[in-house]
Amino acid sequence: MPMTLEERQEYNKQYYQTNKQKALQKASIRVRCVCCDRIVSKNRLLAHMKTNLCLRTQNNENYINDRLNGVTIVKEE
Repeated sequence: MPMTLEERQEYNKQYYQTNKQKALQKASIRVRCVCCDRIVSKNRLLAHMKTNLCLRTQNNENYINDRLNGVTIVKEE
């Protein structure tokens, strides 16, 4: 039997209250970005990977890997 909206909200509220400390600990874990080797929090990793700094590093790595693997890019004019 599915929950009603009010039951779901109450369940979510109680779940968060009981697991709040665990969730905050997980969120504050520091991880290293695989693209640019910067250390960021686990919660911010996806947002960090969309920043200009990280995107530039990703583009440079892709360019270098393409050159090493013999991939040529033809620019259309």
